[in-house]
Amino acid sequence: MVIRERDGELWWNMQDEAKVDFKMHDNGRSMYEVLEDIWTEGFDETNGPLWKSRLVKADEEDKFVTPEIKRDYPHRYYLMTVPHHGLFGGQSSARCTTPMLQAINAVIDGEPMDKVAPFGEYVPNSAYAETESMFREKLLTDPERLEAVKEYCTKSSKKSYLLDYYPPPKVDKATSKHCYIDFDLQTMKKFIANAKKNGITYGNAVQNVTTTAYVEMLQEAGATNDVFDISVGMAADTYRYLEKRDLPILGLHIKQMASYMSLSRNPREKFWEHCHVLQKLNKELIKSGYAFEQDVISDLFIPRVPTCEVFKLKPVTRDFGFTSIGNMDYVINGEGKHVQITHIVSFTSVHDYIFPFFQQIFTFRANEVNMMYYDSARISDDTMNHLIDRSLSVIAQYSK
Repeated sequence: MVIRERDGELWWNMQDEAKVDFKMHDNGRSMYEVLEDIWTEGFDETNGPLWKSRLVKADEEDKFVTPEIKRDYPHRYYLMTVPHHGLFGGQSSARCTTPMLQAINAVIDGEPMDKVAPFGEYVPNSAYAETESMFREKLLTDPERLEAVKEYCTKSSKKSYLLDYYPPPKVDKATSKHCYIDFDLQTMKKFIANAKKNGITYGNAVQNVTTTAYVEMLQEAGATNDVFDISVGMAADTYRYLEKRDLPILGLHIKQMASYMSLSRNPREKFWEHCHVLQKLNKELIKSGYAFEQDVISDLFIPRVPTCEVFKLKPVTRDFGFTSIGNMDYVINGEGKHVQITHIVSFTSVHDYIFPFFQQIFTFRANEVNMMYYDSARISDDTMNHLIDRSLSVIAQYSK
């Protein structure tokens, strides 16, 4: 697939000829260096391909894997596949890993590739447009709801507090940096158990951990607010609103929305109480279709800015970003005769985006993966490490 213009609109087109962008790096280059190259190169959207794949030898000091994996699997590589985000979202990328693994094992066995079955389908834009239209008409016929959504959108679009209290570092070029948060396994198990006991999902509990640590850092830096209004950018999964198909729906069916709540000073003292407020808010946002409603507000009250201009402006309109993908075992099988997936890592480019840092969590083979991505031109290494240390202290306190 490629992207081409017709009558002033962008359309998906079948690629003129199949192209493969694959390279193997067995020369000591780190996956971070390779990833930075991919992001810098970008894609040839008109001619394709709209994905790149790199095979990188894993470092012996690889911090993403457990000692057991290092012991049992001495030959480890990272197969890094980066698709155009308009073609594949996170769910679509995850779904393609199992058939990719099946194909690799089939090749090793000398089997024909046609044994790999289809794993998903794309839906026409009309299916999505109908959903958008439904939420639009519903909102426009409810003036009270319209005003409430407008007020929420206005309040949730704000500058990150962190940039005022922790000066951005001076860098020649902005890049996206990554931190893998290495939890003590037993502590995390106790924390998850306590969250469940309090009726809180793991995702909402971790989001509130970061929010709590974030507010504590602001107070430590001198903020005297009685109330902190925190706006968190979240990826709303809009697959749920589409009609179910025989195969999983592929593509990018995600909308950015804000989870906005107010916290008093010393939020650690009311940790579980804030968790309940946050969980109720996030449920209401999904149930109401707020991800679609906010677009109506933008159309009615906010002057449209072309996407290319938005990225030139480099606006910050959220305190930070957060997403909980859930248990990836339901999507990625990972088992194979010759080659198998022992662990997965997801990277996100966040520099010049609407939040200075982004947290992503998911579970794979009983391993809780917790990643932080941050803009090197907005957040220093020391600031990010301080946030992570505070987050770990919150988890330690509420795992007892």
